[in-house]
Amino acid sequence: MSKSFFQNTIALVYDFDGTLSPQPMQEYTVLPKIGEKPAVFWEKVNREARETESDPMLVYMRHIIEALERERVDVKREDFAAMAGKIEYFPGVTTWFARMNAYVKRRSRGQVDDQEHQGWHHQVHRRKPCQQHTALQRNRNAM
Repeated sequence: MSKSFFQNTIALVYDFDGTLSPQPMQEYTVLPKIGEKPAVFWEKVNREARETESDPMLVYMRHIIEALERERVDVKREDFAAMAGKIEYFPGVTTWFARMNAYVKRRSRGQVDDQEHQGWHHQVHRRKPCQQHTALQRNRNAM
């Protein structure tokens, strides 16, 4: 007889762009801060990635860093909170995590209690930098 599998952690991981918001978050946040027009920026990134056979993600991150340095723009922790407030989310995102936590708690008959990792859905409501996942962990008191 095989041993039963016990899982006490469920992690939901989200890729932000196109999943939680209609546009890449950089278009709401850092591109305006450095004065870049999104269409021009992404064309530059995609052209370089294509011509150099590079990963577009790495190219865009380098372009962001270079632009921040060139424009002498410092981005501090509090800047992320302010920039996050400009992100437009898809309908339902701001209530998704609370609804998911309630669903898991209901389906587990109260055996799973939400232990949010970095409180993502609360950060969306307060418009602070978002963590791209939340974790649900078994309520150790119920054991």
